[in-house]
Amino acid sequence: MPSRHLFSFERGRRYDPAEVVERITAAAGGVRPDMILDSGAFSAMTIGARSDVDEYAAWLRSWQPWATAAFTLDSIGDPKASAANHARLLAKDTGVPLIPVFHANSPLEYLHRMCERERYVAFGGLVSLKHRRHEIGTWLSFHTQIAGRYGTRVHALGVTSGATAAVPLYSCDSSAVTACVRYGRLWLWDSHRAQIVQPKYRSAAERQQVARLLPRHGVSMADLADPHFMDPMSTERSWIEDRNRVMEAGGRARALLEDYLIRRHRVSAPPGLARGRDTGTKVYAAFTDIDQHETAARAWAALQPRKEGTPT
Repeated sequence: MPSRHLFSFERGRRYDPAEVVERITAAAGGVRPDMILDSGAFSAMTIGARSDVDEYAAWLRSWQPWATAAFTLDSIGDPKASAANHARLLAKDTGVPLIPVFHANSPLEYLHRMCERERYVAFGGLVSLKHRRHEIGTWLSFHTQIAGRYGTRVHALGVTSGATAAVPLYSCDSSAVTACVRYGRLWLWDSHRAQIVQPKYRSAAERQQVARLLPRHGVSMADLADPHFMDPMSTERSWIEDRNRVMEAGGRARALLEDYLIRRHRVSAPPGLARGRDTGTKVYAAFTDIDQHETAARAWAALQPRKEGTPT
């Protein structure tokens, strides 16, 4: 399986697609990444920007040689507008398979209509439920069951919490590891508990609780115990190197989580996605900066045999 990356139009349009793929491929040891594209509707909404269907369609065409699929240009809070945008994008024939998005607070009838036509859909708007893990799991389970009646596969946007482990998603994504960097935490996969854990690396007690997980994630107890670790003002060690180490630990956790979910659920690929017998659940790294994607790719490569290849 390749390194997987979600790349956003709203924040990533300044990059040349060929350069992005080349840099991530190099970071992944020569293995071409699995790239999925997003309109960045949520990011645009938070900064008061507006995305244009024509601009998004042109950007998707520029990605056609490398992209596995793309999420449609959704209008958060307006399912009718989202459906209209999706129809317009389909008519423009970008060459990239499009995935419509159903939002958490939309009427259920829109999901039924969507799944009657589509075999790969995304669930969005789950950010509002992130602090209520049980509700996320319940919501995802209920709506994924509805999609399953139609033979439709599901991607959960912005969710890789423990709530997703029991739900047979085909794919999901998250940028949670960047929040861990900001708030002094690690993002680690605990195979015994079958969940992501986020210990505070400045807490000796929490470090000790995850000591057995650290080697697999490329982090040493000595680094974490160093009082200068992740200190941007320190002259004793490099904050950038420490940040990358935390990011790479999260990247390894993402790869380990994906391996667990694939073995647990074995969700077949959506028809027409040209993936043969490839199965999910696939876990994509969702970042706004290409350097972060390179870091995620290096973390993935550290867990893989060294060999040339392409996405399955």
